[in-house]
Amino acid sequence: MSGERDVSDGLSGAQDVSNTVDPDDTMVYCSGGNAEATGCMDLHITGDDGEWWFMAATEPFQQQFGSPDTTISRLVVVSYNLHGLNQGYAGVKEMIDVLSPDVIMIQKHWLFPSTMYRLNDISCEYFVFGSSPMDSIVSAGPFYGRPYGGVAILIKKKLMPFTINVFTADRLIAVKIADWLLINVYMPCSGTCNRQLQYADLLVELHALIFSHGDCRIMIGGDLNVNLDCRNSLCDDVNDFLRNNNLVRCDTLFPVGNQFTYVNEPLNSMSRVDYFVTSDPSNTIAFNILDLDVNLSDHLPIMVVIACNMPNNRTERKSQTSLDPCVTTYRWDHANLDLYYQHTLVLLQPILDDLNLHEYQYVGEESAIERLDNWYNEVISALQISADLFIPKRKRNFFKFWWNAELDELKENAVKSCRAWREAGKPRHGPLNDNYRKDKLL
Repeated sequence: MSGERDVSDGLSGAQDVSNTVDPDDTMVYCSGGNAEATGCMDLHITGDDGEWWFMAATEPFQQQFGSPDTTISRLVVVSYNLHGLNQGYAGVKEMIDVLSPDVIMIQKHWLFPSTMYRLNDISCEYFVFGSSPMDSIVSAGPFYGRPYGGVAILIKKKLMPFTINVFTADRLIAVKIADWLLINVYMPCSGTCNRQLQYADLLVELHALIFSHGDCRIMIGGDLNVNLDCRNSLCDDVNDFLRNNNLVRCDTLFPVGNQFTYVNEPLNSMSRVDYFVTSDPSNTIAFNILDLDVNLSDHLPIMVVIACNMPNNRTERKSQTSLDPCVTTYRWDHANLDLYYQHTLVLLQPILDDLNLHEYQYVGEESAIERLDNWYNEVISALQISADLFIPKRKRNFFKFWWNAELDELKENAVKSCRAWREAGKPRHGPLNDNYRKDKLL
């Protein structure tokens, strides 16, 4: 291979596409590191927090699309089964610090509806679409045990002008970003009640989404909870679904050395259950399974890089990136909700009385629209005033007072022992393995 090129600013891709690629939308983002292209097939990324390798497609930008109104950009998309936000939080933060992916699909965040706000606290550079399957469970009565399931998508705020939330459900979320429909799925696992039936229903929903977005390229990522290389009725159904919808597995397009995405060390169990599948292999540039320094989940994140046809709207995009990292947010979990409810009752009751008074009065269209706008503004104002009075607003991590230098040191030790264990070939016995497991538990 030839054409090796060093990039010193740490924000680069594997090919010279300066005439078509917006420098703000480069292929890989590194924190304090650099990206090094070795030919047109391998991409090596090094940062202060580790090294990342993945395979890149040959000449991915020789495409038919593209116009003066659009710019071909690269999007880095990651899928990660967290096994609970508490377990996966460190891994997500490491990916953001090292790779800064444009889109992060997460499964199994294990959050209640009342704690979904924690996804917004991961990074001020992202906005979130998410769902919790616990809504109906909690509303049915007291719940015992930990929550389960849940999916979400974190998207860079610079992509907000080009993003549409298409569909949200307990097990899947679909968003459209420019000319790509990105679908995050968490399929039923073994032991789920009526698993075969639930699986079939989700495949039907996925097919409907694909059919209704014929103008989009499709990328489906997530935890399918099946090994597609096995032969059973469920795997056959999924593989038939892929063939019928002209979807191709990214792990077959770009074979990688590590074949496993689920690794349970205590049970000595490994499998491949996390996948990306694409409808457009020619614009799918790279794929890899990521090995994080700190990963408390039993899944490894997977990553794909795609070519995206972005509309040229530079003014609007730059305004979206001018974000205050110290913005404050309402902390409902630390609020006196009784006082808030009482005050909203006082402010909203006159609006309700006025609404009842005009319920059966006939007015013209213009008057009706004006009256509705007034009621809407009054409701928003009442909620805003009540929240400002009784709901505390704090900066991110304000309540994380318990984090100190000692915990920083423990985390740093865990990272170092993990790197030493990995460089030694991941031994299953011996002092390196013992230190790695001990530091990981701490």
